[in-house]
Amino acid sequence: MSVFNTVGCFFNRHEPSRRHVVWDGRAYVGSCKYCGRPIQRHGKQHWRKRTVDEAGLPPAS
Repeated sequence: MSVFNTVGCFFNRHEPSRRHVVWDGRAYVGSCKYCGRPIQRHGKQHWRKRTVDEAGLPPAS
C-alpha cells in the first residue's frame, strides 16, 4: 500500500475492491481497497464513505 493511495481516502475519495461490490437494492456498496471502510457509489467512479443513514440503519440514540 502506497502513501499516495491513502491520500484519496483522507479526502473521502475511495476506491472500491471491485470483487466485493454488491447492489443492496438502493445503491452499489462495498469496501475501500486501501482503508477498508464501507463505501457507497454516488455516481460513475465517485465512491464516498457510507454513512449510517445510507446503510438503512436506525439512528443511534
